[in-house]
Amino acid sequence: ARGLMWADQGGDAARGEANYKRALTHLPEFVAANAHLAKLEAARGDTASAIERLERVLVVSNDPEALSLLGKLHVQGGDTVHGREEISLAEQRYESLLARYPLGFADHGADFYLGPGADPERAWVLAQQNLANRKTDRAYDLAIKAAEATGLYQEACDLLLKAQSQSNKYKNRQVSLLKTNPR
Repeated sequence: ARGLMWADQGGDAARGEANYKRALTHLPEFVAANAHLAKLEAARGDTASAIERLERVLVVSNDPEALSLLGKLHVQGGDTVHGREEISLAEQRYESLLARYPLGFADHGADFYLGPGADPERAWVLAQQNLANRKTDRAYDLAIKAAEATGLYQEACDLLLKAQSQSNKYKNRQVSLLKTNPR
């Protein structure tokens, strides 16, 4: 939780990485910590370490986030056949989880379909489900990104207005959206 807080919410990747590594000294097979640490490693250019970490995790887990990140890294590295296979397996796993626990995985599913899953319409459906379930900054972020990705700029603007009533975070975002996507 501290790694997530610092890396994703606090904007301090180094501190987040230190906390993930600390968690892994206690529980080396902690899938979420390994997946998030692999994202940080890849972001700073240590792709080999990220791939190695994800491959170790996938020996003991079929976590779709780890699978999709590994697939993305393989595609970026030129191994498109292997990468696309992993992304396809991640999609199957997400869909299985979404069928059983739709609200528990709607946010992660939306992230996946906005990224390696490459299906913005599916992301939009999931992001709307997620937002209906919880009105958090992350839920609004996903819904706004999904609306933009599907070309639904009016919906994105409407969501920004709703989000503004809850948080100051979105004031500059609306100006940016309107400049890049005039009606």
